Amino acid sequence: MRRMRFLRYCENICDRPSHSTAKVIDCFCGGDASASWSRNSRLGYTPSNCHIHCRLFSGAAAVSANLIAVGHAEYPGYKESTAVFVPSNLVRSFTYEAFAEPIVKSIAHDIDRSA
Repeated sequence: MRRMRFLRYCENICDRPSHSTAKVIDCFCGGDASASWSRNSRLGYTPSNCHIHCRLFSGAAAVSANLIAVGHAEYPGYKESTAVFVPSNLVRSFTYEAFAEPIVKSIAHDIDRSA
């Protein structure tokens, strides 16, 4: 993987409310820029200067062409932006607490309705 400039991944489930995985953070914590087919509602959660949102392209061939076209001068910017993003508060949406919050709210809502 050392020769890879972008790590590509797909979410297991797409476009379900309140569902996301830590795959993107795994890429970021490894110091790598990522390219993903994550859910549409996640588009605003990861900055485009450190993450390629593949759904914005017409298909896999267009994504590959774009990733190949990223020049040697442009690529370090993705890694630098990733290094700024990871310790920021924006990463909170990918924490265990943020994953658990909608589940806890849903359970509390169900309990309130049944009481």
